[in-house]
Amino acid sequence: MAVSPGSIVVNAAGRQSTVGPLILCEGNWYTFVPAHTFQGERKVREAGTGLLIGEIVSRRLPKASDTRRDITDALRLVRLFSYAPVQVAHHPRVRCADPLDFLGEQVLKRDGIATISSRLESVDGPFAMAATDGEVTTYLGAFGIEPEYEDVVLAKDGDGGASIISPGGGELVGVLIGIADDTYYCVPGDMLMARYFPGFENLEVVA
Repeated sequence: MAVSPGSIVVNAAGRQSTVGPLILCEGNWYTFVPAHTFQGERKVREAGTGLLIGEIVSRRLPKASDTRRDITDALRLVRLFSYAPVQVAHHPRVRCADPLDFLGEQVLKRDGIATISSRLESVDGPFAMAATDGEVTTYLGAFGIEPEYEDVVLAKDGDGGASIISPGGGELVGVLIGIADDTYYCVPGDMLMARYFPGFENLEVVA
């Protein structure tokens, strides 16, 4: 099975997350997985086959004086192994966009090879999330999206990690992380790149 935006990966217990943006940096491919799904784990496997395709290479940020954390800490950076079957030929190359530029506007959630229309409704909001050990963490800097049409299921369990892109498909707005009170919260893509790839201006990003 090919690894591309929309593919499914699993942790040791079989809990799923979705491959969102893939980043090529200095000859290695990277992606992100939700921290709450892979809490305490480093191995990332392909769903269905169980093939070990990557390892988590980032760490949690040092704890500040309060319980609130930067929203980028809700995701972990994964380095895919050289033998991982990455295939991105049919997916657009993107640049990162500021979610503020899309406030009140349409954005698309990547769902496999298809997309689901949504609207970006809020930015810089706090988002509380419970980890597998029951610890609740409040993150700052998330943006919220909602389905553009009634009765549309924007995301389901296991969709954390999916790309949020511009209507034209040329911009990565963010990465889906979770839902609260009918709002789907996301990590801004520009903040992810600033944290995990500082100093790299010509990354190849596929979403």
